[in-house]
Amino acid sequence: MKMRAADKDWELYISRSFTILGSSLWYEWYASDMCRRLTGVNLKNALFVEHPKGVIRYYRIAREQARLFRAFDKLTDDKKRLETYLKRGLVLNERTKKILKHNDFKDFRSAVDFHIEQALLGTVLPFRCGGALAKGLSYKSVISLIHKLRFVSYYPRIIEQILEPLAARELAKSGITAKHAARFMTLQEILRHKKVDVAARIKQSRQGLLSIYENHEGREKLRWVKDSGPLVRSLEKADLSAKEVKGNIACRGLVRGTARLILTTKFSAAAFHKGDILVAISTSPELMPLIRKCGAIVTDEGGLTCHAAIISRELNIPCIIGTKVATQVLREGDQVEVNANQGKVRIIR
Repeated sequence: MKMRAADKDWELYISRSFTILGSSLWYEWYASDMCRRLTGVNLKNALFVEHPKGVIRYYRIAREQARLFRAFDKLTDDKKRLETYLKRGLVLNERTKKILKHNDFKDFRSAVDFHIEQALLGTVLPFRCGGALAKGLSYKSVISLIHKLRFVSYYPRIIEQILEPLAARELAKSGITAKHAARFMTLQEILRHKKVDVAARIKQSRQGLLSIYENHEGREKLRWVKDSGPLVRSLEKADLSAKEVKGNIACRGLVRGTARLILTTKFSAAAFHKGDILVAISTSPELMPLIRKCGAIVTDEGGLTCHAAIISRELNIPCIIGTKVATQVLREGDQVEVNANQGKVRIIR
């Protein structure tokens, strides 16, 4: 497959803490029949770049992404259909709670099928259709469902606690028994029992190399590089030497403090003190212990109905969202001024 990573039409969607398996599942959400039934659209191309270590940046072809977003927007015009799907999302979330306590899946494939439906209806749909709130639509029942679904995301736990153990069982049939081997393989490699040098991949990752995974209409390519920064900068055309970043105001205020970069929800070892500035790709309910201590919130992603925006307004915490590059420009320990009256974050030293 010809690599297209340098093409100018790649567009960043979102960044999350994902493994190679998680990235390939991410692709499958939008390439699935379930996605087509939901939106009438499938995505055929995806590029996943690890940058920094442990964080995957998900890129889509710009025209494909625009078409998918329009399809989700159209769903908000059909209250009955949207409400049906959101209610189904709640049902799937309730089942997920039970599955996480006691896994009743007997095989990997059936668990994957459940995961795709749950991710699309329980997470992606309420996230994308949160625009219904911004539009001011009077769909009270729909808005209530969106609120219930938006404040919990089960997909990381499903992947780690359900899919990875089942995948390990599948891999054992092929003689692959390395610990955490499933994290370094794609969904299709596992399902097709493909022979892969997993030990080499694990070694490359432990040596600090970063993964670049591309999927073009089901054709996969994975490679490892020492530095993915140049590729990210060329794709995003971002000025990472700037001393200031700008974003959208979610909650006003002016605060100075120490920047603390929180790139995953596993932050137990993070040095974080009261008044520190929480700098993240996005926020989630898992970050609430830090949010309650922080002096301000700054995120790469998010709109006015995202988790960070809603929580910051509820707790009256200065917040700037949608900066796109805060986690790349700001460094751990930087002294910064968050001017959420003007939507600017300035590095003091």
